[in-house]
Formats: sequence, C-alpha cells, structure tokens
Amino acid sequence: MLKNATKLQQEELIDKYLKDEINIIQFIQKHNEKKYIDFEYPLALNKKIMKKIKKDIKNYKHDNIQLTLKVTNVEKSKYNKYEYEEFKISIIENFENEKEYKLSFYKHLLEKEKMNWYGNTYYLLGIDEDNTKYYLRRGTFDCGWYWSGGYINTFNRTKSDISLHTHYKTGDVNGNKFSDFGRDDSGFNKIFKLTTLTDDEKWTFHELMRTFYIMQEAMELAHRGGANISSYKPLKEQIQNNDIYEHYNKLIAQLHKELDKLLNQ
Repeated sequence: MLKNATKLQQEELIDKYLKDEINIIQFIQKHNEKKYIDFEYPLALNKKIMKKIKKDIKNYKHDNIQLTLKVTNVEKSKYNKYEYEEFKISIIENFENEKEYKLSFYKHLLEKEKMNWYGNTYYLLGIDEDNTKYYLRRGTFDCGWYWSGGYINTFNRTKSDISLHTHYKTGDVNGNKFSDFGRDDSGFNKIFKLTTLTDDEKWTFHELMRTFYIMQEAMELAHRGGANISSYKPLKEQIQNNDIYEHYNKLIAQLHKELDKLLNQ
C-alpha cells in the first residue's frame, strides 16, 4: 500500500481528476510513471473514481492515442488479502507504442464516521458479516479524577438505544477479541467485513488503545497509591505522586486527540 507522503500526493491527483482539472491520461501518468497503482480508499470514493474512468475512456477521442480498458474482479484469497477490482488500462500511441497500467481499487474500507449520541462522541470502526456497525466511544474524564475509555457499542436501527455494550480490552464477537490484532484470520480483522481503517491505521489504532490502558493504570496507581484491593496499602505514601498523576492525565487527553484524528479524517 502507499506510504503517507505518496498517498497525500495521490489524494491531490484524485481531487484534480474528479474536478476535471486533469484528464484521464494525466491522472494515470502522474503517478510517478508507476505501472501498478493501488487505490485504498473508502468504497464509495473508489466507485466514484472507477465510474469516471470508465466514462472518460469510453468518450476519449484523439487522432494518435487510443485507450482500452479491461476490468477484472479479484477475489480475496491466500494470495490477495482483500478483494479488489482491477482496471487494466492500455495507452496506445500511433497504433504501436503501448503502455499498460494496472489500477487496483480495494473494497474493504468504509467512510469514516463521527457522531454525537446523548452527550458522547462515537467513531465508526467497521461492520461485521451481518452488517452490524460497531462504534468506539470517545474516552471521558469522569468523577473529577480518572479517565474511562475503550467502550464499543452497537445501536438499534433507529439509533434510539444501544444494542451491545462491550469493551475493546475484553470484548469479543464469536470468540474474536477486539484487542487481538496479530492475525488476519482472527481477532479484530476477523470481526469486521469492512472497516474505516487501512492496514497502517489499524496498527496505529491498536498502539493508541493499548497505550491508553497502560497510562490509565499508571495514572490510577499514582492517585490511589496501590492496586486498591485492600484498604491497607503498605506502600501508599511512596507510590502516590501527584506529578505523575497529572503527567498521565495530560497525556491521556492528548492520546484521545490522536484517536480523534485517526478515526475522523
């Protein structure tokens, strides 16, 4: 998949192409002359690009240049992690000089979604095989001293009530845990048929979530002076540290801003 800097350049090209600021040939060839071009964007955007390419190739007219298009649907397999549509485009100049490009339009991404519901902020993570949408609730600073977070919810059809309330750290769907991300055939990747996150974004998401729990525990430890299992905490005076508590309080607030950028852009 494309690296961040290259993807930003590609996004600029897509924007110009969809606005008719560049034509179909410029759009293809400005991808640094690459012969294989990946489009890992939400399905709705990829469909819009594909529709325009089909229309432009059909209507393209030039005395010395011909364009041909062959479309193939490539299924998910052990060789292909995700299903995608392949556009094989040939640019033929003067009936002999042919250049071929393969454009892969992936189908596993959803548009990112942020919503407010009864005073809380929710981010769409993805949909499962039953087309149920799962949302992560934004963490909140509660009771004047601690951070909550990691809640994952589904809603009824009208979003008038919560259907499922679970947790990133411990929750699962059919035995697949949200916090398990090491394999493609289990855990987070198995739960979702479509997600709002690219592969690189998934790693960042899990990094932020696991970091949140570690910092949450450190913050609470510094505040309580122990594990809070017993009222007697032999090392309470040595453990309690307001500077450490405030340090992690500020960091967790920053972490939630990073999650907002990741899940909302």
